[in-house]
Amino acid sequence: MGVYFKCAMRELLRRKKRSLVTIISYFFAIVILVVLLSVVLLSTDASDNIMTTTGTHFMFYSPVQTGAGAECPVGCVTAQFKEYDEASLKPYDQKAEGFIADSLFTNLFQQPVIEEIRKIDYVRDASAYLLFRLKSVEDRHVYSVGGIDTTNTVAVYTTTCSPNDLIDGRFLSPQDKDVVMVEAGYAKARSLAVGQQVEVSGVDYPIVGIVNSGIRPGKADIYMSFQDAETAINRRLETPIANLFNVVLVEVANAKYQPQVMNDVKTLTNGVVSTYNCYVPAAQVLGINENFISLFVILLAAAFFIIIVKGQYSNVVERRREIGILKVVGWTNGQIAAEIMTESVLTALIGGLCGSVVSMLVLWLVPIGEIVSPGTPLNITATWLTLAIGMGMALVGGILAGLLPALRSARENPADAIRNL
Repeated sequence: MGVYFKCAMRELLRRKKRSLVTIISYFFAIVILVVLLSVVLLSTDASDNIMTTTGTHFMFYSPVQTGAGAECPVGCVTAQFKEYDEASLKPYDQKAEGFIADSLFTNLFQQPVIEEIRKIDYVRDASAYLLFRLKSVEDRHVYSVGGIDTTNTVAVYTTTCSPNDLIDGRFLSPQDKDVVMVEAGYAKARSLAVGQQVEVSGVDYPIVGIVNSGIRPGKADIYMSFQDAETAINRRLETPIANLFNVVLVEVANAKYQPQVMNDVKTLTNGVVSTYNCYVPAAQVLGINENFISLFVILLAAAFFIIIVKGQYSNVVERRREIGILKVVGWTNGQIAAEIMTESVLTALIGGLCGSVVSMLVLWLVPIGEIVSPGTPLNITATWLTLAIGMGMALVGGILAGLLPALRSARENPADAIRNL
């Protein structure tokens, strides 16, 4: 090996211009590759961070079945309401009031259901939710109450409402008791504001916040803590509930796995999942990004390989007579091929190393992130991954670029090569 290295170095120094051109080719190829790959990967990561969590939430519930043979599924409980009394000042209207989801009356779940759902692969979080529709004692209008776990910042925030949705006041905290938040549309319709009170199940509650949660599967008119909602709902029930709920809020780790998670959740008990199909285009974008990166690397590598092979091949053609002389004096085809391969790999490593160093400096000194994304600048830097890909491609390029010329030289007839000497 030392002989091949010595001969390769001698040849590189003897043909300084050609060697320099080859090294510069590797240099620019690696600089371009690392810089572009860093931009593409970071831009794709920024996109994926958004797409990965787009629409990755849904709610799960069990509709009350009617008709002959209808029964409550495993893990569910049927609520018992008080009798409707038309003459009462606070009537309980079973036709309008009850546990609902998607305007359907639902059964109640027991706590173990939450733990089972959390064990499912790719489930990021799950939370119990009370969603109840009732009539106002004051004027008999229908509204909904959502009882949320105020300590849950994952499944609750993405599926019902979050502090980012606040337009006035503050968000419910775990320490809050007997206070509510109101959805913006309901607040506007009822002329409600922070500091006022709103009636829930015959009791007035101070309003501490107004939220505009937009499109969420678990949206309600009034939000309370889970315990407060349970207390308010129990005023409507014949048999009070404790630690029961009618909806499970689920957050998925990645949009690509949401269909799988929804199917797995439905297999636990006979229920329905409700979500918005945002996750479908998000999952498609994730697939497009992955395919784009692969295609980008392949095309860049192909162009890089063609340029380098052409230069190496021309170098061997120019040295045809020298290769013929080496064969005449006793060099074998394998030795000649090894020397050419060593020379090719040396130029690749030198050019790749210099290109990697310069690409790091370019990404550090030039504000490329502001150029490609003026509104929200990206912090684009060279990572160990991009540098490893760059050096790996330089090494592979050097091997492949030397392989074809080496095979050609091995087939060379020494008599033909030196005939015109």
